[in-house]
Amino acid sequence: TTPSAEQQNSGVTAELTGILGTFDLAVDAFGLLSGNFRVELPGKFGLRVAALEVEIPDVVTVTAEGIVIQYDPDADR
Repeated sequence: TTPSAEQQNSGVTAELTGILGTFDLAVDAFGLLSGNFRVELPGKFGLRVAALEVEIPDVVTVTAEGIVIQYDPDADR
């Protein structure tokens, strides 16, 4: 959707810098050699953000550094 004029002129900003997303990829190397190519996405991923800054003029400024989010569906097993 297109932001309204009020939203565009509100002065509210949010900026993320240094974003790195990763995910695991499983490849069956022996299967590849035998001609049975197989790739799986096991669901494990990570997201790193070097810096975050959110500003709502005359209300609040939020800053953060070194944000790390990780998910591993096999972590509890």
